[in-house]
Amino acid sequence: MTFTDAREAVREALTKAVKRRLAADVPVHAYLSGGLDSTVVCGLMTRLGARFTCFNVGFPDSPYDESEKARAVANHYGQQFETVPCTHRQIGENIPEAVYATEMPLNNYNALAKMVLSRYVRGRGVKVCLTGEGADEFFGGYPYFKLEAIWRLLAAGGDDARRGRALLARFRAMEFKSEGLLWDGTDRWKRSTSAFGYPSFFNLRARDANRCVDLFFNQKQMDLDAADMPGNLLKTSMPGERLEGLDPFNTTRLLTLNQLYNIVIPSLGDRVEMAHSLECRPPFLDRDLLALLGSVPPEFFIDLDNLREKNLLREAMADLLPPAFQKEHKHPFLAPSWSGFGGTRQGRELFAEFLSSRAIREVGIFRPLTVNMARWALGGFPLPRGLRRKLDALLGTMLTTHLLHHSFVVRQIPCDPSFPMADRGPERLSQRHRAA
Repeated sequence: MTFTDAREAVREALTKAVKRRLAADVPVHAYLSGGLDSTVVCGLMTRLGARFTCFNVGFPDSPYDESEKARAVANHYGQQFETVPCTHRQIGENIPEAVYATEMPLNNYNALAKMVLSRYVRGRGVKVCLTGEGADEFFGGYPYFKLEAIWRLLAAGGDDARRGRALLARFRAMEFKSEGLLWDGTDRWKRSTSAFGYPSFFNLRARDANRCVDLFFNQKQMDLDAADMPGNLLKTSMPGERLEGLDPFNTTRLLTLNQLYNIVIPSLGDRVEMAHSLECRPPFLDRDLLALLGSVPPEFFIDLDNLREKNLLREAMADLLPPAFQKEHKHPFLAPSWSGFGGTRQGRELFAEFLSSRAIREVGIFRPLTVNMARWALGGFPLPRGLRRKLDALLGTMLTTHLLHHSFVVRQIPCDPSFPMADRGPERLSQRHRAA
């Protein structure tokens, strides 16, 4: 397959994917963040003749607010645009509902923003929207895809290492907004033995998670052992025979897919959308498109010399994109910090109720001393940028873990044990087929 072959095939497959998802007996609209993925979806919807509203969530008075970029995209395609502001007050009001709907701890409050957006969209009478989820996972959009390629150059030595050092300096300046969350700015990769045979960001993330368990979790009361540690869970999540012979880029894509269906889709997609009876359809997860992307040579996805992620997608849709997309680098969808939220009235009330020393002791999941030390450090102690963001994500995880505990353990949601449940597991289904 040549790059031209891949580019034309992606263009055709993605166009068909969007066309399929426009079929409905109600009007179909779109979520628009202003990034590449949702812009491509809106552009293809427009090209296919759809008239719709682009719905956006913004963070007023925050460096993470990109509502004006999204508005410019909607104007470029001649579509209606509406944005809903996600303020600290709305975050505070929606945290319990988002935790209840997603049934998981949240390490950032993107899910809360999507909860606010979904409620607003459904309130406007909309029932179906197209979204951009899945493009980062399949087209190599996360910063760590580029960083791992740079690490491989640095490890090779010689001219490759010199090229890698120049690229790393540019990468750091370009991706500063997501350091600590979506890439690691230290040299630990040199000392970290990866289970996958190459310097892996996921390996470093698992090591950080191991430290978090050691420092912050009450392991004895939680009855945690070595098998429960994140590093061991990472090793067992991907069978060795499945990874054998894979290019490092494709191995990381597989790990990223685990992240997609375990975290991203539940917390940023299905559960916060269906909490408001809103159906969102992601064209990038079209089965035919994914089968195609599995056969594309890995070197087509990233233009490393230009640090250009999702290069194949950009080239396939070049004539569809607004001119600004040829020049501007778009950061991943991020939201303001938990520690910033903790400084508001709503934040102080939630932290006082659910993350006080007394609450921590009563629940028994975390250690009060280290949790309080982390909160103190985030309160103004000078920390490296990457470490501050990791601690901030951990703070949100601890708060929402306690909210999860309150919703499903303390409150003990009533159920009817006599309610008849059908076992639809694979073994039972296969037995029925054999009997038939």
